[in-house]
Amino acid sequence: MSDLHRRLFHSLLAAWLVISLIICAAAAIYNIRSIDAEILRQANNKLGEFSEQDLAPSGDERVPRETTALALARRHFIRIDLFDRQRRLVASSINPEHLALEKQLAEQRTTLPSAEAPRYEKIVIDQTTVLHVQGPVHNARGEVAGYLDGSFLVDPAALADLRRELLITLAIALGTVLITTLAIYPLILGLNRDVRRQARELLEGNVELIEVMGSAIAKRDSDTNEHNYRVTLYAVNLGEAAGLSKLALRNLIAGAFLHDVGKIGIPDAILLKAGALDPAERDVMRTHVSLGVDILKSSVWLRQAVEVVRYHHEKYDGSGYLQGLKGEEIPIAARIFAIVDVFDALASRRPYKEPLPLDEVLAALKAGAGQHFDPQLVPLFLGIATPLYEAVNHAEQDALKKMLWEKVEYYFSTTKKGRRRIRSALKRQIGASQIDTHP
Repeated sequence: MSDLHRRLFHSLLAAWLVISLIICAAAAIYNIRSIDAEILRQANNKLGEFSEQDLAPSGDERVPRETTALALARRHFIRIDLFDRQRRLVASSINPEHLALEKQLAEQRTTLPSAEAPRYEKIVIDQTTVLHVQGPVHNARGEVAGYLDGSFLVDPAALADLRRELLITLAIALGTVLITTLAIYPLILGLNRDVRRQARELLEGNVELIEVMGSAIAKRDSDTNEHNYRVTLYAVNLGEAAGLSKLALRNLIAGAFLHDVGKIGIPDAILLKAGALDPAERDVMRTHVSLGVDILKSSVWLRQAVEVVRYHHEKYDGSGYLQGLKGEEIPIAARIFAIVDVFDALASRRPYKEPLPLDEVLAALKAGAGQHFDPQLVPLFLGIATPLYEAVNHAEQDALKKMLWEKVEYYFSTTKKGRRRIRSALKRQIGASQIDTHP
């Protein structure tokens, strides 16, 4: 299962559980109230079975009598006590089938009804539901003729039906939410695919913008666009060997490709001059750094390239420009780029020079460690330079573009599947395991 499917599955599962819990809780509350309402309905029906005749005293006031109504009510009551209007006990009955249950209920029963309106208390003992009822008994004129205090045995069959309805309701609710979740799963996947496609198109557009700007500068500088691809590939591989973060490598890719973007503002007379520049012309040429920063800072996307553009002419010993930064004052992205820029300049053919042999180029880098270059980064690059040179230096622009795009896709991709695919492609193209340093 891919990262996307796994995250989506877990998210929908969590949503299903939360929604199901909410619906089940609401359904349970509703059905429990329905059960209580049914219990009260049964109790009120039984309370209405008693009349004023049931409250007539027996011949001996010391012995509460048992009426016909009380005898009939034994089917549903565990104990019944009837009181006259003065709350004197006039009749009492205990169902002999529930003597043990009555004993457990006796401790919870109040002596006399304490209110004019009916009162109910639900009690569950050993999975048996009992309703303690206290309320008035009315005569034919609707007047209070006496009071009843009894323990009403709720019909277990009716309760079972209500509980069964509760379970059915919960099952329907869970099933409905589950079916709905399963139905929207492919819809979300489809929408996600559209979003990812649009994001990729946007990424491609941004990369193409970088490519176009880099190509425009290369053409003005009488250089070839291959230089931008090569130097970016060299930089990102050295950045990997140095352990840069994914975000830092993204910024390094953009900065390496646009490192000379400021040259678009340098006059042709200086930019294309065949001979050496005089001091004044050199000062103008150096302004391409600040011009490049000004060009990039207005774009949120291109702003990530500013670090390399601003500092790529600084030198480790402080003799560079524009600010004369020294050592680790120079951002690591610019220190990385300084190495690969000089490497490609020495190792490739230019209109004014032939390429140097690889061993001479590496010797020059080694000699510049601690002066022009970071002495800790130079050995890292020397360790990967030979396979990189063989794969990159003589490659055509289409092959370079493909290798660079795979790097771009890797560092802007969010899925493990995409990164594994790119890693395999890099191994096939570069053919050197030490280049593939990302996890």
